Amino acid sequence: SRYQRALVTNRWDDAYELFDRVAYEQGSLVLHTLCSWLGDQRFHAALALYTSRHAHGLVETADLRQAIEDATGEPADWFFDQWVLRAGHPALTMRWSHDPARGQVAVTIEQPEPVYRLPLSIGIAGEPAVRVEVTKSRETFIIHQTSTPATSAPAWVFADPMGELLATWEETHPPATLAALLMDPSAPAHARARACGLAAKLHPTPSLRQAIVAAAGGLAELVREEALTTLAAWLALDELRDFYRAATSERHRRLIAVALGRCRGLPDTAQLAEDLLSWADASASGCTAGELLAARGALEHPGASAALRARESRPSWNHRLAVGAVRGLGASTEAAALDEVLSLLAKTDLPEAVLAAAQSVLMGEYFVELDYLTVVDPESFLP
Repeated sequence: SRYQRALVTNRWDDAYELFDRVAYEQGSLVLHTLCSWLGDQRFHAALALYTSRHAHGLVETADLRQAIEDATGEPADWFFDQWVLRAGHPALTMRWSHDPARGQVAVTIEQPEPVYRLPLSIGIAGEPAVRVEVTKSRETFIIHQTSTPATSAPAWVFADPMGELLATWEETHPPATLAALLMDPSAPAHARARACGLAAKLHPTPSLRQAIVAAAGGLAELVREEALTTLAAWLALDELRDFYRAATSERHRRLIAVALGRCRGLPDTAQLAEDLLSWADASASGCTAGELLAARGALEHPGASAALRARESRPSWNHRLAVGAVRGLGASTEAAALDEVLSLLAKTDLPEAVLAAAQSVLMGEYFVELDYLTVVDPESFLP
């Protein structure tokens, strides 16, 4: 949220500094944005030319840009200037209005300086997506309705519904709009997942709550995960409990466990704490049991230290149960729990996965203010 650098740079104290979230996460998103701009066919043609032209050789960024231009005929200097050589990414604002007399939807996109050139898709309920290009700090696009009654405002309007851009969006939609988007089977999964995140900030109306519950039980995993997170933000404990009992896959159970760990401070937290432990003990999956133990600690309900210590030594594949117990100890914020994590670092036979979990807990406890990762000698934590 605060650390920024250009994706490609020749300024560093140690080359190892470049192996960060910008290189990996932002790098992958830039490639995704590039593919969205060129289209799959031209994107793969450019990569084929790039890899064949430079097989077994040394390359630099300009070689990739040249291969794109040669394969597609598209000048790509602007793309590399703003996405590869410039730090950060655009923060966009979207507003829309409807003109029933003309059957038009006006969509306004704003961005602060520096201005990005953004090929953008706009989704409208009942209409085919419209492609536009944003080139100014504030720009309004007029879109004519063709498939829906012109006198009726569309149920929803959403910018970048497919998630093609590396950007953050600041947008507000009323609960009825978000509910309509979530219940629209033709709406892209990315748009519905983003709608879940926006819904988490609102008071849940009956229709919006119904839409989020439906999304949490749907097939699209991206949407399901965001919907479960929203239910946790609403402290919808009964719904989350029901989802766990009805879940048919371990992946789904793990997502629900994470959401349950966010339901702190409720009157029946004590019962939830017991449920998490009993579900973990009954689970045939060490990964799921580990997430349930981590959620038990995250509840910050008294008694986590003793409960998790009693379970951290149980065997499981790749020590996933022990890793979850250590994460739960750290999340519990109990002094006894942190003492237990510290004592783990004194053990010479600690499995690597458990050691990494213990180090992560202590890094989060003692170095939460740092903007970068500091490699610390574990022995420096010992008395």
